[in-house]
Amino acid sequence: MKRYFVVLLVLSGCLQTGDWADQLRRGNYAIVETGRYSYTTRVIGVHSEWNQLITGWRSRIEENIELLPIVVDHLYPEEGSTLSFKYKYTGLDEERSRLVLRYFAPILFPDLMAGYQYQFVVDLRSGTLLQILLSPVPLES
Repeated sequence: MKRYFVVLLVLSGCLQTGDWADQLRRGNYAIVETGRYSYTTRVIGVHSEWNQLITGWRSRIEENIELLPIVVDHLYPEEGSTLSFKYKYTGLDEERSRLVLRYFAPILFPDLMAGYQYQFVVDLRSGTLLQILLSPVPLES
């Protein structure tokens, strides 16, 4: 019985996580919000107790990494096509039981902006994706 429950959780997670990429492929960019995660997070290492959840989400995101510049192109047309996004870190929001996976792409020849970041917000309890946030990152002065 326990084995079936685990398989059901994995399958339901896979079906649910594919939705965001499918929506982006169809040109539905409404699932991506502009802005930054507004709550406090603490950077956690790769060997945390949530490593399996982080690794699973990283795999799903990176299997669809080519979609990220397309959305930037749609929301910020001057930059998107030349961007190459890389995973940077995962933050833990203990108060809200959320993980925030951050991906960043630098602008090759920056004037005012250093690049763009995505923050994928995942619920710790269910493992589901709650938000995709996209924001420009200004150059530090």
